[in-house]
Amino acid sequence: MKWQEERQLVLVAKMYYEEALTQNEISKRLGVYRTTVTRMLQKARDEGIVQIKIASTHRVRVDLENELSKKFGLQEAVVVPIESQATRDERLEALGQSGAALLDGILMDGDVVGLAWGDTLGTMSEVMSPFKKRDATFVPIVGGPGKMHVKHHINTIVYNFARAFKARSQYIDAAAIVESADAQKEISRSATYKMC
Repeated sequence: MKWQEERQLVLVAKMYYEEALTQNEISKRLGVYRTTVTRMLQKARDEGIVQIKIASTHRVRVDLENELSKKFGLQEAVVVPIESQATRDERLEALGQSGAALLDGILMDGDVVGLAWGDTLGTMSEVMSPFKKRDATFVPIVGGPGKMHVKHHINTIVYNFARAFKARSQYIDAAAIVESADAQKEISRSATYKMC
């Protein structure tokens, strides 16, 4: 590349990246087409004149999230930063808040969200603040556990999620694991659990 061309690329890059001029402003100042400015900025990057570096402590997390998404075919993954000395409850709360924020970003009207029970989802349902109303339905995908604290029972979790989004909820009044095949058949025959 001739020094005159390199000088022009540096000049355009400086105006765009350091002086924060728009491509239209640069094109008027230099008397060239805006598309020419676009090509010059791309060439400045291609030639290494401009090297973009994203400086953030979150960069490692974002890179890991992208790797997880690619490896497991996910639309989005979120890596939650948690202090190494955090207690179990603090970890669950951090996971719950991040999960709630993610759900708020992807939940759409008409969605049906299936939930299971456990400490993580139970804590998530507790830390959710009210969100924008959604025309969605929250349902259990498994029956309740045997002896578990009521705040982490599936129906409580479903209720809390629906309340946070001012949405509908459906409940199930059956155990996740029953004592016998006969008990399972009896539950399945109940009118309460017939599919519509």
